[in-house]
Amino acid sequence: MKYLTLFTIGPVQSFIEKARKLQDLYAGSYLLSYLSRRTMLEAQRQGARVIFPDPGQESAPNRFLMTVDSENTGALRIFCDELGKYVRSQWEEIARTVFAEAKLDYSDSARRQIRALPQVFYASEPYRGGEDFGKCYINVIKRLGSAKTLREFIQLDEPYGRKCNLMYEYNALFYREKRGHLVREAQAVTDVNIPAYKLDKYIQIGETLSAPAFVKRCLNFSLQKFDDKFPSVTDVYEMYGDKLKTGDKHGYYTIVMFDGDNMGMWYSEPKIRDKSQIEEFQGDLSRKISEFAAEKSRAIVDWSKRKNGALIYAGGEDFLGALNLRSVFPALKELRAAFGKIVDSTKYMDEKLTFSAGVVIAHVRAPLAEALRMAREAEAKAKSYPGKDAYCLTVAKHSGEVTEFVQPFFYDGNSSLDTLDRLVEVIADEKLSPKFIYQLGTELARIAETDNRTLQTEIFLIEAERILRHSEFPNPAKREETIKEVCDILQQMSPHTDLKNLLMYLRAVAFIARERGAA
Repeated sequence: MKYLTLFTIGPVQSFIEKARKLQDLYAGSYLLSYLSRRTMLEAQRQGARVIFPDPGQESAPNRFLMTVDSENTGALRIFCDELGKYVRSQWEEIARTVFAEAKLDYSDSARRQIRALPQVFYASEPYRGGEDFGKCYINVIKRLGSAKTLREFIQLDEPYGRKCNLMYEYNALFYREKRGHLVREAQAVTDVNIPAYKLDKYIQIGETLSAPAFVKRCLNFSLQKFDDKFPSVTDVYEMYGDKLKTGDKHGYYTIVMFDGDNMGMWYSEPKIRDKSQIEEFQGDLSRKISEFAAEKSRAIVDWSKRKNGALIYAGGEDFLGALNLRSVFPALKELRAAFGKIVDSTKYMDEKLTFSAGVVIAHVRAPLAEALRMAREAEAKAKSYPGKDAYCLTVAKHSGEVTEFVQPFFYDGNSSLDTLDRLVEVIADEKLSPKFIYQLGTELARIAETDNRTLQTEIFLIEAERILRHSEFPNPAKREETIKEVCDILQQMSPHTDLKNLLMYLRAVAFIARERGAA
């Protein structure tokens, strides 16, 4: 009997998102991808056929779909349980190697913390092949969701003590400097364990780490291909030669997160012309998404060559990266264009695949966890845009003020990111004073609360031109040219959004222009 089986490794929250710096994010992402990739290859070795993602891609998502031939459900359960044991054995082997290389004791407390991770879930459905795929896939997803809601609670019986700075649910077992309330088994990390010139990179003075967190920090001790020279948020900010000074208010970078639109539908019930080609379509889609993630996205966001940002994760249609404020919009435009070109399924259907993105402009001193939370919320808001294929940009100022707007990637076939970049350039190059934007917002604040979109648009365009003609122009010679260009841009944008969103958009433009000029 053949079974369609969905296998997941997690939790993503513990492995990836619990991070204090970009290297923590990258290490968690790399580790989860490594475990997922190794498990897919082991499943294939034991006779399973992986449908997606491509097991050969460098960054793999934490779940994969496969078909398994098994005599009955009992034998299938044994097969999946053995895969789960394989995942845990790989993780523990990595941990053992890290502690051995660092000349630290793999204590009973450390062993219990390590063995609490990872968590493995799987769900299966009998599968006859062909057009039955969509129905089976939907049922498997539902089964997996039910399994996760009934997940086993694992209580670590740990004594009272100081908690890990990275993974708060665990006691701290490693420290750089003696702190109060450390448990008896806690070990000091000194230049005996790690060369003195590298200590700050792995554990800072005053930091206290649990066993899983320490393994993430020192992942290169076990996985030789892991690059421990990953840039910090300050490095991302300074990559264009800008220098961050102590107490500097002007120090912003961006977090970009995107995900394919309606991917569940494309994998379960794709609107292909010939339903008998569904398995062929799935394989083709998986290969193209893998090509985009493994090759193109890495070429577009590249720390070593292009110096425009740091790619944290690109697996399947998911993406997470940190980019410089100067390069984020050209890079996002290039990513969207590459996705549309590479992930092309017109051979099978008429509809095109798209993605929606969350972009957060955050201060380098702000907690990384907060920036990630806002990026995820921004991505969710972009996905609520009618028709999707959109991005939500959130400006999180160091003062605490937040400005946010949602826009489609294209206006009548033209890139909205080009429009955004052009407006920023007009203000940053001092062709137009940003006072125009703040005055427009003040004048139209009450109109923005009305529900009449037609009235909003008409009043907005009239007021925009009036205020523009009374605005300051640092370069009077280009006054009429600038007024016409800005009015044309606003005319193009206004039918696609409401006034409140448009005013937030303009406030964000003024902020970005100021930061580019201040940098």
